Order: sequence, then C-alpha cells, then structure tokens
Amino acid sequence: STSYQRCWKCSNDGSKDKFFCSSCGVLQKVTKDENYFTLLDVAKGYDVDQVTLKKNYRTIQNQVHPDKFAQQSPEEKELALEWSALINKAYKTLTKTVDRSQYLLELQGVTISEENSHIDRTFLIEMMDFNESIDEASESEEIQDLKGRIESLIEKQNREIEQCFKADDHQGAKQSVIRLKYLVNIESKIKAKMLRQNLQTK
Repeated sequence: STSYQRCWKCSNDGSKDKFFCSSCGVLQKVTKDENYFTLLDVAKGYDVDQVTLKKNYRTIQNQVHPDKFAQQSPEEKELALEWSALINKAYKTLTKTVDRSQYLLELQGVTISEENSHIDRTFLIEMMDFNESIDEASESEEIQDLKGRIESLIEKQNREIEQCFKADDHQGAKQSVIRLKYLVNIESKIKAKMLRQNLQTK
C-alpha cells in the first residue's frame, strides 16, 4: 500500500492517507507530484467515468473543505484552501474533454501552445467557412443545421483522440486536440447566436 509524506506536525512517517496524518489526524501538505487522476481516484486515461469522478470529487471536497477547518490552526486553514483549490482544478480539468486530453498529453511531456499549434490549411479553411456561415445565418433552421454539423464533427474528433491515446500516438492526439479546440469554439459561437435569436423572438 502507498505511503505518503512525513507529517509536518508530528513527524509521523509514511501515513497511509494522502489528506490526513494517520497518527495525529492533522491535514497534510498538498502533494505536488500526484496527478489529477490519482488525486480523484479514477483510472488514468482518455475515458473517465464521470459518475464516479463526481462522486469521488464530492467525497474528497467534503473532507478538505475550508469550512471544516474554521476552528483549526492557521496552518490547517491555509492547507484546506490549497487542497480545495487543487481538487476543484483537477475536477474541472477531468470533466472537460479538451482539458482532460491536454492534461493527458502534458503527463506524456507533450504540450500545446500557440507556438506549436500548427494545423493543416484545409481544416483552417473549413473552420473559416463555418464561421462565415454562422455570421450569415439568419434563420433558426440554418443555425440548427450548423449545430448538428458541428456536433457530429466534435463526436468524430473525440473518437479520433480516443484512438490516438489507445495507440499511444501522442503527436496524433495533439493534432486532434488542436482541431477539437477549434470545433468547441465554433460550437460556443453557435450556442451564443442561438441564445441571441431566442431572446429576440421573445
């Protein structure tokens, strides 16, 4: 079984709990070397069981929530804030496909930045056309059609990312994630236009 860090308060070595000292019970220091999957106790991979993830997140967040430490020492209050922030960040990252995919790539040493986000010209032109179509669409049927098209492209891209991760093709996954980011941005633009149209018709 895993042993965690030495307790900062009582110096007990090798606690079996990542959050609390098994000897004196105080909240432990935030472990920086633990990945988000381990932190939230879900299997590391592209596919994450969102029901289990949410359940684990709520259980852990309940244990370390700053409100629970209102009567504790200043050190523990500060640690509760740190743990809570880290757990929130981990949960948000693992719930979103783009963020989870990027994080998985980062764990493999593959980063996506503006400098290295080259994408093929054909795809870029396709995205520019999509943006123009959104700007020009005036009827709700047109917007619905664009929404359906972008959703199927996102679904296709998600499948590609999944296949790349299964094949340990990290560069392929990186290209697919970059494309997915474009598609998700366009989907957001479509949803915003739909919302504006709905408000105008009321």
